[in-house]
Amino acid sequence: IQAPDHPLRSLRHELRVHGRSRELALDGLDEASVRAYVAARLPAEAVEPLAAMVFQRTAGQPLFMVHLTDYLAQQPELAQSADRRELARAAAGLPSGLRQFIEAQVARLSEPERQVLEAASVAGPVFAAATVAAALGLAVDGVEGVCEGLVRREHLIAARGLTEWPDGTLSESYGFRHGLYQEVLYHRIGGRRRIQLHRAIGTRLESGHRSEASTLAVELAEHFDQGRDHRRAAHYHRLAGETALQRFAPQAARVHLRRGLALLDGWPQDAQRAQEELRLQVALGVAAIAIE
Repeated sequence: IQAPDHPLRSLRHELRVHGRSRELALDGLDEASVRAYVAARLPAEAVEPLAAMVFQRTAGQPLFMVHLTDYLAQQPELAQSADRRELARAAAGLPSGLRQFIEAQVARLSEPERQVLEAASVAGPVFAAATVAAALGLAVDGVEGVCEGLVRREHLIAARGLTEWPDGTLSESYGFRHGLYQEVLYHRIGGRRRIQLHRAIGTRLESGHRSEASTLAVELAEHFDQGRDHRRAAHYHRLAGETALQRFAPQAARVHLRRGLALLDGWPQDAQRAQEELRLQVALGVAAIAIE
């Protein structure tokens, strides 16, 4: 009953006013329940890896779980595969029926709602209205108004409370009700537009957190990486790598540091590049010692 003019919406309101109804909020199924369902539908030898994949991709949302299991049941060669990489590739895609179901929900949105949610999908599974407003060049109040309307209709996103940044910015934050909503919205955006949004969002997060931007190093590295800002992406990959080393996670550190080094190819041959490369190589050496 997510459509604003759905007859059940007015009926629910009427029953609630007169105290004639009680709503039960249903959470997603737990992992054991998802496994039991998958076990009843797929070959026994495929249950362990596929049940984990279905739970990870759907978070136990029953409708999504059924769609994804139907898709796997129609591909016996995949269901019986022991190749983890092949299963990971399958998990990265969406069955056409499930994608069409979500696309139909998105199609019922107004144009301002679509624009806001597409930009929000670039910001992440949980996002601040201030971030989306900066990406779209809109007032924060306007973005919050659009999001509040969607929250009241229980459509695609939920409220996550007030967020305050180190620069004093106060903004409502929201989260997608399911990761698949974010995924479909993200892939609706053209490549060039996606680059612009990532760069704008990264810039706003960086300015909003000022000297504390390093605490968002992983997020900022990804935004500037996807936004083709190689200088800032390499810088934040290094900070993310150094933070991982401090947390005794050398494998994760090495991934970030290598990505940072690869991004230096897009820099001019100047003193700043030499300094950044030295810092990356030193940190990479520390990670190598810890691992090897």
